[in-house]
Amino acid sequence: MSRDDACFPQPTAAWCNTSLPFAARAALLVAALTLDEKIQQLSTFTPQTVPGVLRVGLPPFSYHSEGLHGLRNSFDTLGLNATLFPQATALAASGDIDLIRRMGSAMLEEARALSNHAEQLQLGPFGRGSGLFYWSPTMNLGHDPRWGRFQESISEDPLLNGLYSAVFLQGFQGNNTRYLGVAATCKHMLAYSLEASGNATRHNFSATLSEQDLHETFVPAFQQCVLNGRPAQIMCSYNAINGIPACLRGDLLNGLARSRWGFDGLVVSDQDSILDAWNGTKQHPGHFYGQSQENVSALAILAGCDQNDGSTYAKSLAGALSQGLVAAADIDVALTRILLQRFRVGAFDPPQLCPYRSIRTSALDSTTHRALALEAARKGVVLLSNTDAVLPLTEPDALPTKIVAVIGPLANDTASLAGGKPDYHPSFTITHLEGIRRRMARFGSAPTFAAGCERVVECSEKGIKLAEQAAAAADTTIVFVGIDGSIEREGNDRTTIGLPSDQLDMLKRVVAAARSEVIVVLCNGGPLSIGTWPRVRTRSNS
Repeated sequence: MSRDDACFPQPTAAWCNTSLPFAARAALLVAALTLDEKIQQLSTFTPQTVPGVLRVGLPPFSYHSEGLHGLRNSFDTLGLNATLFPQATALAASGDIDLIRRMGSAMLEEARALSNHAEQLQLGPFGRGSGLFYWSPTMNLGHDPRWGRFQESISEDPLLNGLYSAVFLQGFQGNNTRYLGVAATCKHMLAYSLEASGNATRHNFSATLSEQDLHETFVPAFQQCVLNGRPAQIMCSYNAINGIPACLRGDLLNGLARSRWGFDGLVVSDQDSILDAWNGTKQHPGHFYGQSQENVSALAILAGCDQNDGSTYAKSLAGALSQGLVAAADIDVALTRILLQRFRVGAFDPPQLCPYRSIRTSALDSTTHRALALEAARKGVVLLSNTDAVLPLTEPDALPTKIVAVIGPLANDTASLAGGKPDYHPSFTITHLEGIRRRMARFGSAPTFAAGCERVVECSEKGIKLAEQAAAAADTTIVFVGIDGSIEREGNDRTTIGLPSDQLDMLKRVVAAARSEVIVVLCNGGPLSIGTWPRVRTRSNS
């Protein structure tokens, strides 16, 4: 029997009856499991898979896939390239909400193409590069500009964050009335904007919020995401809110999301934040809330956190049950919510019933999707000023007849173009320098290049002098400066919001040495302050 058959390997099981509503089938499947089997199904075991239950026909499954601006891990799993779109902050800067929805739709096609291809190859449980449960979008407010994950999110504005997330979900989950394209996620709920500062980390930090600030600043984006995006999942965050770990905040998960907003999906914790709620690890101590791991796991289940990303539920819920901290009926409620989403993505149904199962690999990195990514890149560029109307550099009059110097550590950097994560794999990458070279090659000319800095935080005297020489000889100097994943990333906050001091020094010296116009291009995810930049000789900052 092939993987394409419904309910492998027992298609005659009662819960495989496709004429029944998904909710009824999920309840039948839960009823078919023993209590120990149910507990094992409540953890994701990331990066492994949730074990199957062969005797009832339940196959293993991976709940962990991600993709904010394209699909992560596509090449790692299947050797296939997915379309890479600009990072979330750039997409938000476009101001084009329909563009976000169209990107979501393109990602849906590519996600299903990967999943269908993996299924055809009978590769086993769908892994991170070919799954159907996506922990995206990241929609936390950029509440602190130093936050290491600022570029993954959208903005500091609750309204924009909610609108962006909702339309992204509309495109990514699809508009079929029966099946989800993918099971996407509003994450991370709530008040998450710190990776590490002093002795505080995201694993033990407690955000202190007034009720007014909570409901006026942090809640609205998630409310809009739930009401208008109708997500299959919500992910609760690592941090605590006023002393209570976010995944244990029943007033937010069961109260706001479910009772007031009508959320009917599953709530999953961030990477073992249930472990963090008690003691965490030696490397990352937790909140030390709730007196024991069994108690914390029970509190999370009762608060509405159905699924633990990790293995803590699997290890501790049996003990919680034996201590009377949680009831078997509570386990059933949580597991029904989880399995319902697997029915909604068509994981247990014959492929002919789910229209998304017909999408093939031709959708990956297609001409149409590449064109959409190019449109998004163009619309995401923000012009800060254009002193003396130096831009645009018109063709064919300007570039062929001018000496153009391209300078900066990010001018020819490919890693930063992937948005801070190393596991996005586009089929090609065109750096800023290469783009200018291609444009000028049309007219038989080429730019000069000097990196100026070996890294974004390190500029040698030799490198700076070469940059000064290039600027002194050029009619137009284009300087690419900014930040990258070495100082801004998940797990690492910045300590300042200015340009790294070595780069700023290099920029000042290049401006002083330049004999003509200087165009500065910022390459950054999180905000950058330009208050101390040189002004006199700089013609344009873009």
